[in-house]
Amino acid sequence: MKLLKNNRGFTLIEVVIVMAIIGVISTMVAPQVVEQFNLIALKSDIQAAQSVENAIEMYNVNHADIDEENWTTAYDQLIDKEYLDAKDFKIVDEENGGKTTKLELRLDGNELIYSIDEGVQVRVNKEAYQDLEDKLDDNMKKWAVFELSAGEDE
Repeated sequence: MKLLKNNRGFTLIEVVIVMAIIGVISTMVAPQVVEQFNLIALKSDIQAAQSVENAIEMYNVNHADIDEENWTTAYDQLIDKEYLDAKDFKIVDEENGGKTTKLELRLDGNELIYSIDEGVQVRVNKEAYQDLEDKLDDNMKKWAVFELSAGEDE
């Protein structure tokens, strides 16, 4: 029986070099992937704000104006009259024992704000997502308000 002499695998140094190359490539690509994920999530939050704005406009045409001071009541009115779907909302227990209805947004720290003058906008945590502001087009920028979280200074 004849043994094969060319039965050779990869050496340890070859495997280490390949792993190092994969590591370098992944460190260059990973931040860009995370940034794109956050940008897509922010755009999704902005689209949610646009949907809520449309629901408020439709509600105001058919009923009395939405109370901008009491978002819980406003969300409940929009859900009860089927202008918005309840599956997108969650009930949050407040410290004082009350319950608040909140729209679930994709980026942590984002929340919807509403005023009669500006309409519905997404309040974005400026410290965490500052780099995303430059990547939005002008139409999307008017829907987002970049602010520092409460208690933080610029």
